[in-house]
Amino acid sequence: MRERLTRRDFTFLGICLALAALSVALIVRYFDSAFPQASIDFKFDRNASRAVAERFLATQALATKDMKHAVRFDSDDAARIFLERSLGLARANALTRGAVHIWSWHHRWFRPLVEEELSVDVAPTGEIIAFAHRIPEDRAMPSTRDPRLVVLAFLRQIHVDPAALRLIEQSRRDLPHRVQRIFTFESIGTRPANAAYRHTVTVDGDLVTGYAQRVKVPDAWLRSYRELRSKNGAAGSVDLVFIAATLIAAVVVFIARLRRGDLRLKFLLGIGVAAIVLVGGSALNSLPSRLADYETTESFAGFVGNLVLLDVVMPSIGTAMFLIVICGAGEVLYRERQPRQLAIPRLGTWKALDSKRVFRSLVLGYALVAIFVAYQVIFYVVAQKYGAWAPAEVPYDDLLNSAVPWLAVVFAGFFPALSEEFLSRAFSIPFLEKLMRSRVAAIVLAGFIWGFGHATYPNQPFWIRGVEVGMAGVAAGFLFSRFGLLPLLIWHYTIDAVYTATLLFASGNAYYIASAALASLVFAIPLLLSIARYVRNGGFAPDDDLSNDTLPLHPPAAAEVVEASVAAAPFPPAVRVTRLRLVLCIVVVIAAAVAFAFATPTPDDAIDYRISEQTAKDIATAHLRRLAPGPLPKRIIATPVEGFRSWDPGSSREEGGVPGDFDSIAATYLVQHGLSARQLVNVFRYRIEAANWVVRFFTPMQKDEWFVEVDPRIGRAIGHHRYQDERAPGAQLPQPLALALAERAFVTYGLDPRAFVLKEALSFQQPARRDWLFHFEERTPIAAQAFRRVSVRVAGAQVTQFNKHIHVPDSVYREATTRTLLNVVLFAMKLAGAIAILALVIAGLVTASRKHGLPWRRALRWTAIAAIVPIATTFAGYEQMLFGYSTSVAWPTFRVALATDVVISVAKQLGLIFLAIAGIEAVAPYALSLFTREGRARFGRSAVVAALTALSIMVLVEVVSRAIAHAFPAAASVDFSVPDELGLPLPALLILARAALLALAGSAAVALFTHTARRYTAVITLVSVFCAAVDPLVTSAQAPVMLAHALVLAALVWIIARYVLAANPLAWPLAFFLGSTLSGAALLLQNQRADLMANGVALLVIAAAAAAWLAASRDGAPRNEHA
Repeated sequence: MRERLTRRDFTFLGICLALAALSVALIVRYFDSAFPQASIDFKFDRNASRAVAERFLATQALATKDMKHAVRFDSDDAARIFLERSLGLARANALTRGAVHIWSWHHRWFRPLVEEELSVDVAPTGEIIAFAHRIPEDRAMPSTRDPRLVVLAFLRQIHVDPAALRLIEQSRRDLPHRVQRIFTFESIGTRPANAAYRHTVTVDGDLVTGYAQRVKVPDAWLRSYRELRSKNGAAGSVDLVFIAATLIAAVVVFIARLRRGDLRLKFLLGIGVAAIVLVGGSALNSLPSRLADYETTESFAGFVGNLVLLDVVMPSIGTAMFLIVICGAGEVLYRERQPRQLAIPRLGTWKALDSKRVFRSLVLGYALVAIFVAYQVIFYVVAQKYGAWAPAEVPYDDLLNSAVPWLAVVFAGFFPALSEEFLSRAFSIPFLEKLMRSRVAAIVLAGFIWGFGHATYPNQPFWIRGVEVGMAGVAAGFLFSRFGLLPLLIWHYTIDAVYTATLLFASGNAYYIASAALASLVFAIPLLLSIARYVRNGGFAPDDDLSNDTLPLHPPAAAEVVEASVAAAPFPPAVRVTRLRLVLCIVVVIAAAVAFAFATPTPDDAIDYRISEQTAKDIATAHLRRLAPGPLPKRIIATPVEGFRSWDPGSSREEGGVPGDFDSIAATYLVQHGLSARQLVNVFRYRIEAANWVVRFFTPMQKDEWFVEVDPRIGRAIGHHRYQDERAPGAQLPQPLALALAERAFVTYGLDPRAFVLKEALSFQQPARRDWLFHFEERTPIAAQAFRRVSVRVAGAQVTQFNKHIHVPDSVYREATTRTLLNVVLFAMKLAGAIAILALVIAGLVTASRKHGLPWRRALRWTAIAAIVPIATTFAGYEQMLFGYSTSVAWPTFRVALATDVVISVAKQLGLIFLAIAGIEAVAPYALSLFTREGRARFGRSAVVAALTALSIMVLVEVVSRAIAHAFPAAASVDFSVPDELGLPLPALLILARAALLALAGSAAVALFTHTARRYTAVITLVSVFCAAVDPLVTSAQAPVMLAHALVLAALVWIIARYVLAANPLAWPLAFFLGSTLSGAALLLQNQRADLMANGVALLVIAAAAAAWLAASRDGAPRNEHA
């Protein structure tokens, strides 16, 4: 029997239409005020601007034939936001349509695997505002003309009047076969928001190879803006804790309901397939914009392979899995708590179009779109009157450059609608209601957790976006309780899709407008069909069979209600020590000891912290008092660092760059060009120090801070760096006087300036002083073309930086970072191997829990007992965490963000402990009894013999690997890291804690892996470990040795697992524990410092005591295995 619309229905429709009409009126009237847009005068589009760029290149005698072309629309976001906040949007728009250019079409021409490339930035109004001709560092280019004349001619050529500019900086770089000069001019008449507007021209030989014009945004403003944004980040970090907890709960519910058979797998599979299609299609659609970021160290085949693997396959599968879990958990709780609402899995049929409830949901969903936009408009119009602010919308996106732009529109609606509505409404509200015993409290909490998930947007004050979205989330929660999930899905999809499609609607392109309308208003189709069917059929059909209660739910399984009793679980058969195994163990241990004693040195031998953290602070403090007498900053912290850095000229930390991190490429270059491992260690100790202390002196919210580097082997400062406000006053020294100051600093650090030659002299004009950065190069190379360099910065009349670093040719880095299709294949292999191992471990947990039940209560108790370990280890590194503090961030804000990071870190470790304990007990219910007297009697001695044999074999393999690397240096690579433990007062405790966690997690992983891979164990183990062990970053020359090493490692893992540790359940945790403990002891003992050596000896004693304790137990009376 057909059901017609009633008076109540017409009232509902009337209210929806009236509210929607009122909302539309408000939107039309106030939208531009609430969401103002930046103004861009598009006189030249992407095609017209390309013609301008090509004509310019022709005037420079530069050809683009046979080069690939890419283009993207770019903007200087820092300058844009600076002008908006300083001048207001109207004045900023007027300024950027004239003499100040912050928008550009970035055109690029390049060849794969060829360093030389061209780029030209064309303003939307047609001016050339940037140009770069990148050429190899070692190309010879003669200097026959006055470079100043070359610069002036170039400026006139691009219609920039040199008379309107003032030269403020001149810098010089001596490259292998040419001289590069950099000239920086400042506009005399153009000072946007009282900031400098600069033009920089780079000349190599007689050719201009670079030009750029930009707003020099004041550093003080950048710091203040970072402080504002840091509060957004802190709010988002706090909210992330709640979102992470919600996600964990969703995963648990998903697994539990999957085991019960409550999930609608066909529905979830459909969501997964749709996600794969949309994510993959959107990634392929973004190829033009991705091409603009193409790295010429990558082959084009490798680029395409990476695009497919990293942008298509992995995100598609990851997004699909994420949505399947979230939607599965949300849908089942929604179905359980609201049985009379529409069942989402039932709505994919024609019959749903005959449902009055579906029709009402469609109408309500579209009404909510208008109401929500109007709410946002009114909210921000009012908020702006009280000082609220957000960056203006940019009326362009590279979406307009894509072939199928509507794909991005569909995905922009599809993903947030499903992920956020199923998680924040369908799952969170029923879940929190059950916990809090209050639906209202659940709706409010879920709404604001969802709302503050948007707090990282740049809206100010930092909380306003969270409040705005949170209030909408609360309203959506009440609508969810009254009308179900469908109208919210329609609303959320449409609102995000329409916002994304706004640029397409404004493009003027008929195809873009039509496709955007169809993609964003897709639910209008079922709405119109529903109306048509209602008219044709004379009413709606009964829809009781579309309700949630028509989909069955199953009660919890017995294993979920009552934990299985494992207290009396029988042990497997005892494992005895045979004479052969004992003799083999003794032989292998002796061989390993001898091999280790005569092994080739490693770079890690440079680690020798002979002074403590406090001593390093004292040395640095005394050194700082000599450099800058006066009061010290409030806080002093120290941490061990790797050192042996190269210069990072692209760092935004300070003009001209700063030293980077440990340079493994340069270290590898030294080995490949003749340095033995022992000679490399000497370089690390005496030339460019590695494994040092860095002491930081800072006061929160003050830029003025110092870093002093201390060599722990000799207890002496070897470098320093002061960061200070660019507005700090100082002298305006010419180059000769500044150079004399820099050379005098050499004596302070025990170096002879006559052994070095000046390679670069870079000038930086600050508001009230002139800074110089000098790069000196030692005359004698360390090896081949690798040189020690010293960088000295002179700010005003003070030496504010002195650092030693390594310098190798740019071509070395290009060669080392060249990526081809081979690297993509290797990465795919590594990923497949890691996923296979993880999948087998997870499958083992699931199958074991289905068979034996999951002993979660007991695992939870043991986790609570073990919680002190991750908590203590996390807080032990508190001082080292402070090195992540930026002085532009308020100290309370940083501590909030740090606290959330600590909570998340500890929670992850506790989760790992819980899963490991639960997994082990599910697979081996006797596991917790292994350390009883009977367990030790059955397995202890054999476990000690097996663990010592396995570890000795691993030592032998490591020694052999060193010898092979020494014999074939072309295939060698150098890795180096300084463990955090060396910076802690009691490192042995941290090493023991980590060893215990490794023993637990490693044993659990092995037990669950073998539980799943019972058939074809050898093949599965060999293939998965081999794939997981490959290094995808190797060069083609290193690949053969790397593959051989991975193959040997896989075979070794299988041999040790099958024939050494075998079926002894106690041997695995002991091997993990002893291996981690003994390696930690070796690390500590190589440091010639009493307290570290004492900690190392303590670790050796503990390791020996643990082995002796396990081996000492005699066979006792066995317990009743059948009790």
